[in-house]
Parts: sequence; C-alpha cells; structure tokens
Amino acid sequence: MIVIATSVGRELWWRDCLASMPDDIPVLLVSQYDYELGKIEWVLKHTDIDRFWLLQDSVIVHNADFLHEGLQREDAVSLCQHPDLFGMFMGVYDRDILNRVGIPRVRSKEHSIELERTWTQDYVRACQHVHVMFPDFKDMNATGTVERYERTNLVLSNEHLTKFKGTWA
Repeated sequence: MIVIATSVGRELWWRDCLASMPDDIPVLLVSQYDYELGKIEWVLKHTDIDRFWLLQDSVIVHNADFLHEGLQREDAVSLCQHPDLFGMFMGVYDRDILNRVGIPRVRSKEHSIELERTWTQDYVRACQHVHVMFPDFKDMNATGTVERYERTNLVLSNEHLTKFKGTWA
C-alpha cells in the first residue's frame, strides 16, 4: 500500500503524484489539515493496513521499482537519510512499530520539522534495521529550484522520483 499525504487545497499536487503511481500497488490518498504524523495516525485509526509507504503529494514517481522493493523488504525502509533516517517522513512504516512508538500531536509546522528529527529517531530505535533506498537524496544534491504551483521548490531528483520541497534549510 502507498499512502499519499496531502492537504485540502493541494489538488494540483496530489493529482500529479497520483498519476505517477504504479497500477499494481493500491494507493490511499489521505487529505486533511494536519501534518505527516496526523496522516500516519489517520491510517492507524481508520484502516487495518500493516505496512505502507508514506509519500508526500509533492513526489512524482518515474520508476516504481523502489516502491516494490520497499514493500517486499522485511526491515524498515527509509526513502532517504536527510536530515536523518525517515527524512521528510517518507518511508515504509509498520503498524506494530508505530503502535509501540506512538504518534505525538503536532502543534505547528515548526513542531513538525522538529519531530522529523526527534520522532523519526524514536521510530528508528524501535526497528531492528533500517534500509535506506536513496542515501544521496539530500538537499545538498538538489538539481536547483523551480516555481511550481505558486511556490518556490527545491528539486530533489533521481531516475526513480522527483520531490518538490517547499521547506528546506
């Protein structure tokens, strides 16, 4: 299962993302007015999905091999390791680990950015091993910036995907 995290009013973003998804993996679009951890919490409360990819709506997939590989692995899977493992909250999450770690209530964008480092470290500690799909998928390796849907985006890209980042350091 692939969960695409989006928010109300971001239809242009999620339509592009959804159109790039492979046909052979189910996709769930979670749209609400909170941040990534709120979407993960929603999945836990409203589905029985045990293991899923979390991708943001600002991702375009070019080659879905990494999605298949991530779901087939038995260990935890982080898309990248920037700023740390599960950077941008993107990776394959496991329900049992999420239930053990718990999901904090996010108060603001700044708090979400803080939790991207602290909560993901808690999640990683609860895993036996974390596989990183794209170790070089980092802000310092960005291909530049682009105006897209009325915001300036840092562009991270490889042969598998492109991520348009609206917040970066």
